[in-house]
Amino acid sequence: MIESKGTVQILMSTYNGEHYIEEQIDSLLGQTYPEIEIIIRDDGSGDNTRQILRRYASEHNNIRVIEGDNLGVTESFFELLRASDADFVAFCDQDDIWLENKIEAAVDKIGNGSKPVMYCSNTILVDAEGKLIAPNDFSYKEPSFENAVVENICTGCTIVMNRPLADNIRTHLPKQAIMHDRWFYLVATYVGEVIYDRESYIHYRQHGNNEVGASKNPFKVMKGQMKHLKKNKSAIRRQLTEFASLYHSDETKDEIVKQITETPGFHQRVAALFHCRFKRQRGLDQIITELLFLFHRL
Repeated sequence: MIESKGTVQILMSTYNGEHYIEEQIDSLLGQTYPEIEIIIRDDGSGDNTRQILRRYASEHNNIRVIEGDNLGVTESFFELLRASDADFVAFCDQDDIWLENKIEAAVDKIGNGSKPVMYCSNTILVDAEGKLIAPNDFSYKEPSFENAVVENICTGCTIVMNRPLADNIRTHLPKQAIMHDRWFYLVATYVGEVIYDRESYIHYRQHGNNEVGASKNPFKVMKGQMKHLKKNKSAIRRQLTEFASLYHSDETKDEIVKQITETPGFHQRVAALFHCRFKRQRGLDQIITELLFLFHRL
């Protein structure tokens, strides 16, 4: 029998997810960890998702469904976080498949300390039909605030956080977050600890353009990254500007934020690059980010 270290609430946001939702919920119900509650917020679906959720909630007393208006994925997850009160909080997409020991592994690594801690992990990439794309990404990833200001390595559906971190984030919810998981990574590296597990406990389903990100072709990867960066022009600077208004207790980390948000002139940015503190995980990404910073496009 696996020993419980406290209740885990799995927070799932759904939107028109009728095709995969049952397989995902079944994988949550099959977790080996003993104390699990599932809170699902439907973000205004127009298909049969709500009917499926109502059936599951009627059959399982540990499933609670919230039917809401369409807010978008980030705000929907923030609403779920506001509704949470468990010892641990996990975040869940509507179309993946969790291995049975996913929560057990996360809680074991987080432990029962009072320090804010966030766990995230590698993923097993599968296509829309569930066929293997890649077993996981074996490249080493090093969580840090220097990384979090310009990049997210914590895929939202792998994140589990303890109560101290969840409470901290709930009292500092932003309006300019690029995505909920990017904000969680940023906050966690500022106030606490991030654990990155190189093992994977989730079949992470890739749809359409997402498959470019999973491609091994460097030209496709670069094309996808540039498309994403163009779409989110200045998003990093906007997010960090709001972050600085909410978090400003660590002088060293605050300086990293100021370097990106308060270096207006081209010559100042050229000078700043010689001692820049932000850091992407891969060399090519770092070069792209430095160029974007230089031309005021972050």
